[in-house]
Parts: sequence; structure tokens; C-alpha cells
Amino acid sequence: MSLGVSWLDSYGALQVGSEYLIEGLSVPLAVTTELRVGQDGASRAMIGLRGHFGPDPNKTLMRRHREDDPADRGSALYAAIGGQTLGGASGIARTTGSDGSGGSSEDEGDSGSVDPICLSDNPPPGYGC
Repeated sequence: MSLGVSWLDSYGALQVGSEYLIEGLSVPLAVTTELRVGQDGASRAMIGLRGHFGPDPNKTLMRRHREDDPADRGSALYAAIGGQTLGGASGIARTTGSDGSGGSSEDEGDSGSVDPICLSDNPPPGYGC
């Protein structure tokens, strides 16, 4: 069972869902249901089938959800790009000098590194170059 509330663009909705594993099949198959009711009374109902694959076809749904869900890949992706964000290379703190000119100070990394976004003719407003 699942129960949830959503709020998007000032529109609220309540969501109720369930999943039931059909036993005795060669491939573990589950029936899923979902019902959403919006603040204005609008509703949406869905029903579906979900196949579960893996080495142990006799796992319960609870064990499948606890053990077989994929890991969060966000931190691995962040590490794969070298720990960089849209703000530039990691370890570079953008500062403004006392005369108002842009600059950067190095906390880590190679000396002389310059944020490439700050080198462009039109860095984003409020970026801090």
C-alpha cells in the first residue's frame, strides 16, 4: 500500500496505491493500482501489471522493494564528472575584489584555474564572477 499527497501549481491531490504479487506463475507478476483525487473532486484511476525479474522468483514484494531497488546514481554521476557543478570546477570560490573586479581564489585545485563561465562575455546575472 502507498499513500501520498501532491501539491503542484497550487493544486492538491491525494494518491492511494497498491501492489499485489500473483503467486504460482513462472515469472513473478504483480497487479498495481493507483487512485488520485484532486482538490476539485477530479479523479484518476489506473491499473497495471509489473513484472519482477531476478535470481530468486520466490521473493516477497517486501523483500523485492527492500533488496532489489536500484541504487541512487546521483552521487556516482557527480563523481564521474569530476565533482563539477554548473558553477565550474570544484574547489574554486568566485570572489569580487575590493575594486569591484571579478576574480577567483583557490581553495583546492590547480593554481591559475579560471571559471569558464566567468570568461564568457555575458555570465549569468548574480553568478558572482
